[in-house]
Amino acid sequence: MPRLRELRVDSLRISGAPLLALLLSPTLRLLDLSFGVENGEENRVRSPHVYTSILQILPDMAPDLEHFTYGSGFDLPVGQNDLQSFAQFKRLHSLTTSPEMALNQHVLQVFSSVATLQTLSCCIDLSGISALVLPSDPFLQLTNIDLRAHSDHLLTFFRACPFPNLVHIGLQITHPPSVSHPRDIFIALCQHCDPKLIKSFDVDVMYRFAARPRSLMEYVEPLMALRNMGSFRLVFMYTEPSICDGDILRIGAAWPRLTRLNVDHHTTKYAQPDVAAPSLSAIVELARRCPALTFLVIPELDPRALPEQSAVPALGHALRTLAIDNVLPPLSSQVFIDMATILDRVFPSLDLKKALLLVGPYGKGWVDVLRLMEAMQLGRANGAMYADLQRDSEA
Repeated sequence: MPRLRELRVDSLRISGAPLLALLLSPTLRLLDLSFGVENGEENRVRSPHVYTSILQILPDMAPDLEHFTYGSGFDLPVGQNDLQSFAQFKRLHSLTTSPEMALNQHVLQVFSSVATLQTLSCCIDLSGISALVLPSDPFLQLTNIDLRAHSDHLLTFFRACPFPNLVHIGLQITHPPSVSHPRDIFIALCQHCDPKLIKSFDVDVMYRFAARPRSLMEYVEPLMALRNMGSFRLVFMYTEPSICDGDILRIGAAWPRLTRLNVDHHTTKYAQPDVAAPSLSAIVELARRCPALTFLVIPELDPRALPEQSAVPALGHALRTLAIDNVLPPLSSQVFIDMATILDRVFPSLDLKKALLLVGPYGKGWVDVLRLMEAMQLGRANGAMYADLQRDSEA
């Protein structure tokens, strides 16, 4: 198939390898390839050799490949020799490997030599080394990176070389640091990239903190140097983060171009006595400082010390998505009415249908607030319709 430009092969087995070799051609620009688990014992023994041989010949068979994704449902051992030929790629822009395939120092040395590489998504394992040694001018064109690794290995990676063109960073942090502070990853990253270029940052913290940070800034403060941040996502799998008003105000001051903010957790625990939640006053101030914000997710909202309604500016803010898992006590009908009135005044364009769909099992109080806002939006729409009809009748 001499004109084939895109090829996707799922769960390839040994029997399909000859056919794949026939399909590889110089016109191929995108290849999405995953290897399947063999049934017979003999084939299971042979499969790693067959699959790595495919990787070895790939640059010769598809020299102009631009996007390559490969993985397997098992731990496929891939060494430097298996991928040495990848340095021959002249147009490879993006490279994605599966989480089951942790890349060591030798493989990263090869990948860093692909001069055209702009996007890298992989799992890394730098066990046993204190410093990552890379060739000269590594990852020079890299703009997007998504890594899954132990805290120590991420720290080693980001200390290895400068990343002058990074725009997006995604991290899945699987284990706590052995010695350093958890935020040291962010310090190293900010020291080795251009802070003015980073516009998107995603972090999944996949371990439980030994001691919960007393505030969000205790963990992410180094990232406030990334002044052009447009999208920030931070999700804790096993720890409920404390989010103080000061954290929200600091984010608003540091990231005025922010369009998306998502700070959340997956523990399903709420209203913890030692976990802080931001107030509505802080959310209103965040909106004022980040006029382009359209998407906001936080786990909890503290309804105490609500601002005076007369002091709340009618911002007409363009926020469309607001997701909150839980409203802290004390709860009452008057609190719900006051919250709804303030939120409706500041965020008149909220997509309330979407907000209601996003509510989890712990969000009854938040549902009550959204229902009140729904009634306010409906009343506003009906009032405008009535005014239009009245003008038409008088014309």
